[in-house]
Amino acid sequence: MKPFLIFSKPYYNDAEGADPRSGDTYRYCQLAKKNAYRIPKTFLDGYIRCLPPKCILIPVPGHRGDAEANLDLCNALKKAAGINRDVRGIDALRCDPHESLCEAKRQGKDTSGIDIIMHINTEETSQEDLQMLNKTFQIVLVDNVMDTGRTLRAAAEALGLEDVKAITLGYTGNDEGIYNPYRMLDTLTAALDDSYELGYVDYRDEYDAKTVEKCIQNKDLSTLYEDNLWGEATYQAAREIAKDVLAASDFDEEDQESFLDDEVFIELVQAIEERNTSDPEERCFLQTTVHGRLTVLSNYDLWVPPYDAGCLYSKESLLWGLMAELCLNPKKVKEEVLRVWDVRIEGPWPDIKSRNGKEVISYKDFVEVLFECPNYGVWTFLGAFDMQALLDDGFEPEKMLIPKGTTCTMYNSWDGGGSCAFAKTLRDVTVRELNRRAAPYLDGVRLYVDEKGCGSGYASNEVYGSHPSEDKFLI
Repeated sequence: MKPFLIFSKPYYNDAEGADPRSGDTYRYCQLAKKNAYRIPKTFLDGYIRCLPPKCILIPVPGHRGDAEANLDLCNALKKAAGINRDVRGIDALRCDPHESLCEAKRQGKDTSGIDIIMHINTEETSQEDLQMLNKTFQIVLVDNVMDTGRTLRAAAEALGLEDVKAITLGYTGNDEGIYNPYRMLDTLTAALDDSYELGYVDYRDEYDAKTVEKCIQNKDLSTLYEDNLWGEATYQAAREIAKDVLAASDFDEEDQESFLDDEVFIELVQAIEERNTSDPEERCFLQTTVHGRLTVLSNYDLWVPPYDAGCLYSKESLLWGLMAELCLNPKKVKEEVLRVWDVRIEGPWPDIKSRNGKEVISYKDFVEVLFECPNYGVWTFLGAFDMQALLDDGFEPEKMLIPKGTTCTMYNSWDGGGSCAFAKTLRDVTVRELNRRAAPYLDGVRLYVDEKGCGSGYASNEVYGSHPSEDKFLI
């Protein structure tokens, strides 16, 4: 059974341009040899979190034979653990003195011939005691730095236990014969692609209209990410990729099986998720079909003839504001009204020639819509949202473009009524232009989601049986 490293950090600093012998881990590994009690608790907290709730720390002896330096490290860990964990320590191992592996490596010597012989420190405990203790407390070997792993393996063999865990402040990455999930994580992460497409959206997937309405109200897509509808699917896709990367690695089968069950495996999955370039929420939003309506609101009612013939000569009415917004010449409107209705029109209807050629709708359509409207209504443009344009321009209604050919009519969303006739826009017109042309008493143009349960009052498909227009509003 390999010693199982439950926590460690890279000993060397591999950041670009940095001195490898720098960084907190390197500094505190050196400090552990002299005064482990000076290592900050904030640094040790990561190690403490990985310790079993009930454990016995056993310091690994150094080349001189005793475990004095690592015993201080054990005591520092015990102190940092506090009362939340039952952490104890036993100076249970001794080592036959031998040449320092670290010094030998620095001198360029072959260290394979240096024997490391460890045995139980019978003054502190016995093999039988360790076997008994291991049934109640998880035994954990403690060392400051793991290089090749030979010292840890020798310590594990001396203990004679089937399952030996270990914790070291740092590791160099040269270890063999040790289960080191952190080195595996570094190696596997380095083998990952720069990006992954993890979110799959079926072409039939769409958001409901209420969700889109919230996005329009918030002027962003934050609502889509709150429910995290694709979160589980994205995670599972990343997990399968992580398993494939692990299977393609050079790590032996035993280590691969252990890594799959290790919490560190989740860090590999998260590294893949961080490389996710797909945005299923945005993609689903863009392929959603939602209808909308742009309504020209007014502080004045308009009851068309024969109910309110006065609207034809009173400038304090919605009619006169509409003529301004739709860029209609009052004189030509009057001519069309007299052609269609048998009514008497009083008062001046000025000839505003500057509007000629700029009309948003035809005079014939305008008057026909009014004639076919049996009750109160307001002028409304009907269509579907161009979701890409909506997103690109930040959900700003002022920027909305009502394209040529868009359906419009008198519509009453409050009572579910409207005109039986429809008009078509003769040219592109923006909401900004409509608001600029609005008469002083008009509230301007309002944007609503035109679907059942959304917007204000009835949706147009509830009134007419279907949406009158599939024209796209552009933002």
